[in-house]
Amino acid sequence: MTEVNHQDCLGWTALIWAAKQNDIDSVRKLLKHDADPYQSDHAGRTAIQWAAAPTTTLSFAESNLTKITLKDRLIP
Repeated sequence: MTEVNHQDCLGWTALIWAAKQNDIDSVRKLLKHDADPYQSDHAGRTAIQWAAAPTTTLSFAESNLTKITLKDRLIP
């Protein structure tokens, strides 16, 4: 079994990679498998912050990642 919150040499997790790529399906799956949306990379940025970065759309971050985080992490 692979550790869902494993960090690469930049401190990026699979969730950070998925958020950065606007890959909503992967984000959902990772959160359902207990990926930590608040885990930061070596620069101190979280998946939520990466989703809102200029290379992604702010609407993606606001309408998807934050809601998915709250829904999937807080509501069984």
